[in-house]
Amino acid sequence: MSKERIRRIKALANREGIDMGSAASTYWLMEQMQGLGQMQRASILNKGDSAGMIRPGRFYFFAYSPKGRAEMPFFDMFPLVYVMNRQSGGKFLGVNFHYLQPRLRAWFINSLLRYANDPEWYMSEDAFVRAVYPMFKTNKSLRFYKPTIKTYIKSHIVSKVVEVPPSEWKTVMFMPLERFAKMSSQDVYKWSRQQL
Repeated sequence: MSKERIRRIKALANREGIDMGSAASTYWLMEQMQGLGQMQRASILNKGDSAGMIRPGRFYFFAYSPKGRAEMPFFDMFPLVYVMNRQSGGKFLGVNFHYLQPRLRAWFINSLLRYANDPEWYMSEDAFVRAVYPMFKTNKSLRFYKPTIKTYIKSHIVSKVVEVPPSEWKTVMFMPLERFAKMSSQDVYKWSRQQL
């Protein structure tokens, strides 16, 4: 049911001539996608092609079992990650948008997409975002990264890694794909607000 509703929302955006590159379209999508209900994460993972390499400047979705999870107060088992930097030892630094409530996600993705390599990123298969970790620390428009920044270890990814195509970057932001262990989404959002 949720997938069909997403298709209808995209068709409505097309009919209404909504510019998916605009900041206003992000909030429009957020409003349209409220109440989608539970989605089958496995179908999203199975639908996409497995990413050959995890590259900075792109968005990925995968199932994750973090190292030291028994000691962690909470974690997201299905992160939606913007990769900032690759690190040695099979690690990468990323922003998991699921840690932010939808309105803050909208604001943050709009700020981040200002750094896309192509002004029409939503129409390009090769688009990426040129924002790496040092920029997040010094740029006030990217300040919402603080509660979302995580180091991921490739060997702890327990599914295929699906790269989100640029045409879906905004849509996937508002899909109910997060699955937090040990804490509810609302409590995670509250925690995140306290970190800002």
